[in-house]
Amino acid sequence: MNIRLLAKLLGILSALIGATMVFSLPWALPSVGRRSGMEPHGNFEAEGFFALSFSILICFAVAAVLYSVGRKEKGRLYRKEAMAVVGLSWILATVLGALPFLFSGTHRGPTVRVTQPQAPPLVINGTWQWVRAWRELPVITHEQFRVIQSLVDSGSGVRGLSLAALREESGVDQADAVFEKLKDDPNWADFLIAPGQGETAPSD
Repeated sequence: MNIRLLAKLLGILSALIGATMVFSLPWALPSVGRRSGMEPHGNFEAEGFFALSFSILICFAVAAVLYSVGRKEKGRLYRKEAMAVVGLSWILATVLGALPFLFSGTHRGPTVRVTQPQAPPLVINGTWQWVRAWRELPVITHEQFRVIQSLVDSGSGVRGLSLAALREESGVDQADAVFEKLKDDPNWADFLIAPGQGETAPSD
């Protein structure tokens, strides 16, 4: 098997993967990455931007190393090399494509577990730690419990619930006020997304 030719082709592929990540960078800007219902001018997505930038640098570094190994190779591509390129390119694309999620912490989103009213909620937040454990938050009230439980059990995924739906599902008339109070609590700030203008969906 022609290892040098294989390295050269994988180097080109690594460079292409890094180049495609560049097109995602503008979405970190508030004017481009604005979501429906959010404030017109949000914050700059620094974590995503720098995670992508670092991933792009790694892709080009891997490409430079691999390409330098086989830069002078001009041999023919036979069946063995072709099969190896296909198999290894899938692995390489998976690893390099996962880097932005790894560096930004996207794959470790917050998780909330509420068991019963007047019991400490358990949470895990996205961190750089590979081994994480549940930690207890201060005990919450019955109304706070019902609001958080409604968000956890909503089944609407990242869309969350509108304030009207939150009031209906939790059975708390002042659910929006309870939600705002929780959102301003440092213990819950990382787990609750506040609504933007209008009846936009909060989420857990």
